[in-house]
Formats: sequence, C-alpha cells, structure tokens
Amino acid sequence: MSQPLRQMLPAELLGAPGARRSARDWLVDVTLWLLALGLGILVVATAGETHSAGLWVLDVAGGLAALVALWWRRKRPAAVAALAIGAGVVSGLAGGAALVALFNLAIRGSRRAVLWGMAGSVAGSAVYPLIYPQDSAYWVEIALGALFTVLCVGWGLFVRAQRD
Repeated sequence: MSQPLRQMLPAELLGAPGARRSARDWLVDVTLWLLALGLGILVVATAGETHSAGLWVLDVAGGLAALVALWWRRKRPAAVAALAIGAGVVSGLAGGAALVALFNLAIRGSRRAVLWGMAGSVAGSAVYPLIYPQDSAYWVEIALGALFTVLCVGWGLFVRAQRD
C-alpha cells in the first residue's frame, strides 16, 4: 500500500502496537476537539446570564480540563469520559467534551464503562439545570440530555461495530 493511502488509515488498523497517530487520526482528533469546543461555547452562551463570578471560574476551569483531557481519549477512554462527564455537571464548557468523550468511550470502552458513562451523563443532565436554571421546563432539559447521550453512545457503538 502506498504511503499516502496508509496515512488515511487509523493507527489502530495499521497493526503496530503503540503506533503514532496517522494523518487521519490527527484530522479526526482536531475536528472532534473543535466540535467539543464549539458545543461547549454554545452551552455557555445559553446559560451565561445565570453564572456568578465563582461559577464562571468553575465553568472555565472544568471546561478547559475536559478539553485538554480529550487529547488522551484514545489511550484512556474511561478516565477521560469520567473527567469530562463529571466536569460537565458544573461546566457548560465541558458539555461538548463530555459528549465527545462518551462517543469515544462507546467506541473503545468496556460495556460496563459505557453503561456507567451513560448513567453519569443522564445524571449530569438532571443536575446541570438545577445549577443553571433555564427558561425551558426541567423535564425538557433531562430529555435533551438523555437524547444526546443515546445519540452519542449509539453512534459510537455503530463505529465500534464497523471496526470489528
């Protein structure tokens, strides 16, 4: 196989343990990171008026930690998902990172870890609107959180099945 075509394969499929990221891996990682950042900014923008000064610091610190942790999502999917989902409970900026980490956990994690990640995500969807109340009904917030959780996990499991 020619070198340009090899670069378009995920490093995991090249068969070398501990292989460096391919060009495709870098493209996917950067795209998912930018998506997580954009989603996090969107969530913060919708709840920005409910933030106090202390909550702003907590939101930004949690969001940055979750976004930075995404770079290790391939090697430690359960740990990154736990950090991002936990930060997403109090940080809107971490919300996008939590969805990306949950998607990655569905691809690479054990069944038990995926179930724990889903439970944590839905629980976080129930707590976040209590900290940052919105104009919409509380049950709508929980339903949206559950919907996004199911979509991310379902999509991740589909990708996992395609790889297997």
